Amino acid sequence: MCLAHLHAVSDAYQQALFAGEIAPLSRLIHSTAAVSKSSRISVYQNNQSGTLKQVLAAAYPVCREIVGARYFQQLSAYHIKQHPSSDRNVDNYGDSFAATLERLLHIRAELDEMPYLADMARLEWLLHKAYYAADRISFDFTGFAKLSPEQQTQVQFRLAEDIELMNSSYAVCQLWQAHQNEQIQNDNNLPDFSYCSANPQYLLIQRKQWRCDVEIIDKPLFQLLMAIRQGKPLLEFAQYQENSSMDITGLIHSGMVSYVEPYDYD
Repeated sequence: MCLAHLHAVSDAYQQALFAGEIAPLSRLIHSTAAVSKSSRISVYQNNQSGTLKQVLAAAYPVCREIVGARYFQQLSAYHIKQHPSSDRNVDNYGDSFAATLERLLHIRAELDEMPYLADMARLEWLLHKAYYAADRISFDFTGFAKLSPEQQTQVQFRLAEDIELMNSSYAVCQLWQAHQNEQIQNDNNLPDFSYCSANPQYLLIQRKQWRCDVEIIDKPLFQLLMAIRQGKPLLEFAQYQENSSMDITGLIHSGMVSYVEPYDYD
């Protein structure tokens, strides 16, 4: 088999699995007395679907525990049908699962008692992203010290790659933390954290020593971290630091601000 034909088969295989376009692959394979073309392709597609269900179960373990394994399989099958994988790296699959749950919350009566489910999925995806994020880069104290005071005020800071932020009207942080307690899970005695919070929760997700965690932070710190993420200069941080539980210096020494990208001063 020539190299060009191998590439054609590989491309057709990817189209069938990731885009649901089976015609190209159907033209390149043959039926046998025992197995038809469509049956052979279905085997590949079913295997891919099974893999993606496992990927979703691994990325959203708390959602799976909340709705139950059997119903989670149904939700996964629905999502996979609506959103076939477009990336050969399955670790990147599942980013739109929260949006799928958001839509289903409006049309499936059995989800009425779980209005927080989509936000839980958003939290779990951010934890998933944080786990696979690049390692932190040390802050360039030497380079920063060489800048003039004026240049330092115009520097753009960058958050560490594993830092994620979200807010929610539900107590998803407490609910997620409760599901980390194996004893509570085994006793089926989870506290009821499904209520709508009186005030929005501001959440910080980060990876510490290869373990991802989530914590509730104050609104000023959340706004400060968002300002850093948006690339705002140091001069604009003052309005957030005044009432924040941590300032830019503390963020730098904690490793959360991982590097500096100065403007081009030439």
